[in-house]
Amino acid sequence: MSASPRLVLTALFAAGCTTTAEDSAVDTCADAPLTWESWGAGFFTSYCRTCHSAASPERYGAPPALDYDTLAQVRAGAEAIRRRTVVDQTMPVGGGVPEAELARLDRFLECGL
Repeated sequence: MSASPRLVLTALFAAGCTTTAEDSAVDTCADAPLTWESWGAGFFTSYCRTCHSAASPERYGAPPALDYDTLAQVRAGAEAIRRRTVVDQTMPVGGGVPEAELARLDRFLECGL
């Protein structure tokens, strides 16, 4: 029986945030860093901006001021983005984000901002 996506992401998150005396010198965010330029802008274009962009002609019910066009906007909404996309998996509506991309999003929100 396979683990639920939420359990897998929780385990990945916990593993990345746990430090011991032996690995305290290791910065988990330094391994394959994700930046807005290298990953974040593309992710938000692919999965979020159809509804969450000031330029969206049809927002499909997304609140008017809830846009993710810039890194500053993503920073401001980081907690809600993580909760709705990674934890609850209610965004994007209809799903479609591969597990690997959800794990990268969680890491980006933790380390890339």
